[in-house]
Amino acid sequence: MAKAKRVRGIRCSASSAHNARLVIQTRLDEMLAFAPWVDDPANVEEIHNLRIAAKRLRYSCLLYTS
Repeated sequence: MAKAKRVRGIRCSASSAHNARLVIQTRLDEMLAFAPWVDDPANVEEIHNLRIAAKRLRYSCLLYTS
């Protein structure tokens, strides 16, 4: 399983909106990095990692919208 990328630039003194932007952008970039492999179903591991990255993005979005 792919390890989550570290989110750079998060600061306690920054606004929640600023930190949310950083987290969501990092999670989106992480997911999109797997785009070259989605066309071939033989790339099972990469597709699995894409799904995990998509879950991380989804949960990050849920966290900041609630």
